[in-house]
Amino acid sequence: MPLGLGSGTVTGTGINCTNIVGSDCDETYSASASVTLTATPSAGSSFQGWNVDLDADLSSTPDCTGTTPSCTLTMGVARSVKPVFRLAAGTVNPIPVVNTSAITPEEIEAYLNNPANAATNTVARFISALPAEYRASPILMARSESLQTGTAEHPRLLLSSQTARSVFSIGPAPHASYPGSHPDVIEYMQWDEATKNFRFHEIILTTIPQMGSIPPRSRHIEKDDGKCAACHSTRNVLNLTGIPGTTGFPVGVIKTKNKPNWDPYDSWGGMLPFNRDRLYQGSVDTAAFRKLFNPWTWRTQPEVRRLIEQLRLQPPGRLPAGSPHLITRYRGGPNDGTPRFSFDLTPPVTTEPVPSGTATIATAYAFNAQPGSGALTSVTRGGPSVTLFHDSLISGDEGRGVQLFDLLGGFDGSLNQRRIADELASHRWATGSVFVDPRPVALAITKGCLTINSSLNTVQSSPSGLAVNLPFFTSRNGMGINALRDDTLARTQSIPRRKADIEKLNLSRAGDPYLMTGTTVNGLIPQYGAATSASTDVSLTRLRQEVFRRPIDNPAPDSTVMGGILVDRENYSPNTNLMALYRYFLEPLGVSVDKWSLGVRGRSRAYGFADVFSTYTGALQTGLEANLMADPIPGLAAPFSCASLIPAVNTTLASLPPVGDYPTYTDVQRIFNKACIECHGGLDYPPYKNFGTYLNLAEDQSAPGVNPLTASYAIAAPMATSQTGPLFDRITRTSEDCPNGMMPCGGPPLSQTDVETIRRWIIGGNPSLWGDPHLTTMDGVRYDFQGAGEYVLLRDPGLELQARHTPVQTEQPVGPDPHTGLTACASITTAVAVRVGPHRVSYQMNAEKPELLVLRVDGKPVSLDKELLLPAGGRITSTGTTGGIRIESAGGTRITVTTDWWAHYGLWYMNIDVRQARAREGLLGPIAPGNWLPVLPDGSQLGARPSDLGDRYVGLYEKFGESWRVTKDTSLFDYASGYSPESYTLREWPGYKADSCRIEKAPPGIPVVEPLKAIPLEQAEALCKGVSKERLRDCAQDVAATGDPVFAKTFVTTEKLGRNLAPETLELVTPKENAITSSSVTFEWKDAYDKDGDAVVYRHCVWSVNTRFTYAACTKGVPEQSRTVKLEGGRDYFWKVLAEDGRGGTTESRTWRVTVK
Repeated sequence: MPLGLGSGTVTGTGINCTNIVGSDCDETYSASASVTLTATPSAGSSFQGWNVDLDADLSSTPDCTGTTPSCTLTMGVARSVKPVFRLAAGTVNPIPVVNTSAITPEEIEAYLNNPANAATNTVARFISALPAEYRASPILMARSESLQTGTAEHPRLLLSSQTARSVFSIGPAPHASYPGSHPDVIEYMQWDEATKNFRFHEIILTTIPQMGSIPPRSRHIEKDDGKCAACHSTRNVLNLTGIPGTTGFPVGVIKTKNKPNWDPYDSWGGMLPFNRDRLYQGSVDTAAFRKLFNPWTWRTQPEVRRLIEQLRLQPPGRLPAGSPHLITRYRGGPNDGTPRFSFDLTPPVTTEPVPSGTATIATAYAFNAQPGSGALTSVTRGGPSVTLFHDSLISGDEGRGVQLFDLLGGFDGSLNQRRIADELASHRWATGSVFVDPRPVALAITKGCLTINSSLNTVQSSPSGLAVNLPFFTSRNGMGINALRDDTLARTQSIPRRKADIEKLNLSRAGDPYLMTGTTVNGLIPQYGAATSASTDVSLTRLRQEVFRRPIDNPAPDSTVMGGILVDRENYSPNTNLMALYRYFLEPLGVSVDKWSLGVRGRSRAYGFADVFSTYTGALQTGLEANLMADPIPGLAAPFSCASLIPAVNTTLASLPPVGDYPTYTDVQRIFNKACIECHGGLDYPPYKNFGTYLNLAEDQSAPGVNPLTASYAIAAPMATSQTGPLFDRITRTSEDCPNGMMPCGGPPLSQTDVETIRRWIIGGNPSLWGDPHLTTMDGVRYDFQGAGEYVLLRDPGLELQARHTPVQTEQPVGPDPHTGLTACASITTAVAVRVGPHRVSYQMNAEKPELLVLRVDGKPVSLDKELLLPAGGRITSTGTTGGIRIESAGGTRITVTTDWWAHYGLWYMNIDVRQARAREGLLGPIAPGNWLPVLPDGSQLGARPSDLGDRYVGLYEKFGESWRVTKDTSLFDYASGYSPESYTLREWPGYKADSCRIEKAPPGIPVVEPLKAIPLEQAEALCKGVSKERLRDCAQDVAATGDPVFAKTFVTTEKLGRNLAPETLELVTPKENAITSSSVTFEWKDAYDKDGDAVVYRHCVWSVNTRFTYAACTKGVPEQSRTVKLEGGRDYFWKVLAEDGRGGTTESRTWRVTVK
């Protein structure tokens, strides 16, 4: 069998062997025959010699040796011969690098772009061009949760530098379960010292056609490849669009960070070998290693063989002569190429012996996260083993998996620690886009200034004096500090059990959610078990023997349902208390503490660090103190003692937002980025591919100028219309069964802080605009805004609400407003426009007949009886009042427009009430602590309320109001020919300290009418007696200023609509969640009680899981509680039921999934 990157031919009697699969390389001879083989290199290659092997077993004899092209063999025994052909000099050139252990993407880019390196177009050739250290200690992943292929037959290869600052990852063969993975595409993780970040790049060596959802690729290095963020992002995704996403505004002001995925040592489910890099005698791990590193295994797969043959069995020069951990490769005879271990009694070993050890245990654990309840089986523990080492200084028995962990973020390297310190030091925006500086509290925790008082269930400081609003943190965490500590402990203690469960799937892939349905993939036992004493048996007895072979050595047994039979390396004291404190204070401020751990993807939410967390606190202290010296906080200086830190903590955390403050969608997207897009990111690989829907929650980086949040919002919002909706339902389930249990798939669950963030986003706020515009912001602050023109009231990626404020003549101004202190001439709302997903809805007076209101959708007039469905989701309904409408988005936001005809003035005016609002930008946006008005469009804020009334007027109208004024490019309204937003703009309205409210020029279609005589305030209050106490002042001022009681009537009507109670949440009956049914399906549900006593009707909704929900999937409202439907077979469907009271009150059931046979 020819070896090497070159090519050639070996000829002899009956032999004509080339690199081409299927060539004549085998022949049978008589025992007395003598055969001469001749090696002839092809053009561009040279003959290097026979059986050249840097890991050769020197105690065995190859069948051919030397560099002479001819070799004569006597055939008294079976022979195996490997001629080695190398490429001609200059065909594949070494990659020029400054630092062999820290290669930069620019160095690789220059190499690929150089025509002299065009022949480096396969992964084997590229690996040969790397410095030797990358081939010295390969790590094999026989089961991968990556985009790259990782199977027992073709393990994913991790090739690390000596410092782990560069790690190359290779999937040697394509597979249906890993769409997009190609053997000539390399994932490259780079530690970037300048940005203190792990960057992930994709190296494409040759032209790759489209694979699955991944478009065609050409030869280059894709720096900071967006696909990699799906599994490695800690919060924010690199923004290429120029439109603000999770990296803030302006784009990039918030850092993008990524983390490696490498579970805390010292066992790795999916790695070969599983436990502490030990190959135990008699194990399937050992059988697999022998097979994988035997070149003859790959004789029909020459490209894989060219790659594998370059990899060293152990790092050269690291082990002393005679070490029991040396591994060599047997030479000669029928078993040529078989790796040899020190525990082999009669090499070469072709069948692993029965495991022998020093002890036995009995266990009934069934790899299902439940206490063992079946029959106990015996496990032999310990016995001879060999450790696979890393190409760095060897310390004790720490192998290559352990060392990779230590180099990335352990005792031998501080990369991850410094990544976290840099991310934390630069963090300035808490959930809700509220400015915060977490450095003092983080440093106070790190230095032991804050501790848990478990007896009082609180946090205390030393010295005393902590004056932070602890109930805020308790509420945002969804639990107190004791419960959070218990939660942290339980999560971390689950790590050994999770590893064992994953390794079970590595041994036998049956039921593995990370495989495509309909594909067959062998685990280690079916693939290599035939070469073990237990053969291919995958019974629980065999699985337990393989997983639990290692005895409990250091430091302690697990504390899980397994019963203390797997090593747990976590140092719970002081890790647990420290992590609980970091979580308690930092996660509510938006810090991704759940991405500090190196744990693979979601397993970082187990907060595991093994026994190396002391290196994290040291790095955090160094990084935070250095940052505080470079960017100081007044009053806080080195040496940053606890006595100075506690007052700084009090100061920096003094302006926390209200506990119930609503998050932005950007906050929600950050949760998706770090926890969801690994499956729901548009990459279409399992488990999502097997069970998924249209749910792509990734930021849209498709083109410059595209809002990166709009697409994911449009998909997420319909799944989050209530707390019974699919999004909240799935993240709050308790079963970790994947894919039918909690999300993220397989657990651990999201932190309760993230769950609370999503819950508050779903609930939303209740901003409004009533009368002579009295505004109530998202966070409940009321202020008057009498500007004239068109303004943005609310805006987010999925919805925008605009209002037209029309000035009216009154005998006296309105005010003073308690919030602004200003008295101003009045304007009223005469038109509303809304962007609902892709649709544009406007509601305004007819230009020619102002007594008529015109409803338009996407510019076209529509008529409304009771309900109008919007094609992309959402609907418009009548409120049952004169001219009243309700616009409902696909995400459940409801905008109620209550109208009335002001006969004296000859125009319609409107009150706007918004329920379940998620948008935070605009006149109705929340007001951040320390500010008197909502944020401006550019993210800036106006600070505290000025003491001077003139300055307040300028701030309110000339700065804040003007910033949110609609332009011709941003308007959602419909205009008659020749008109635009400017036609309705009157910038001098309202004048400052105006004595009279006169209009010189009215907007189009608006008459100028002499005002009615003002009504005394006391009389106006009497006219508003039907209005609630909360709205009485607003109502009375409007009635008094306009001189017309009609405004009281509108207040009463608006309040009545708002007081309606929706029906209670109904329960579904059948078919159950994930049921399999025939095509004729009878759906049943329970009734729902309405607290107002209204008659309830039910709308049954059923739709394909591959489509987005719209109301078109629902029936009209009926009183019945069942429905039989004929559905197309071979498909999956969602179904739910809406309960409606006919007065705008709607509740939804949970959404269940059903499979139709």
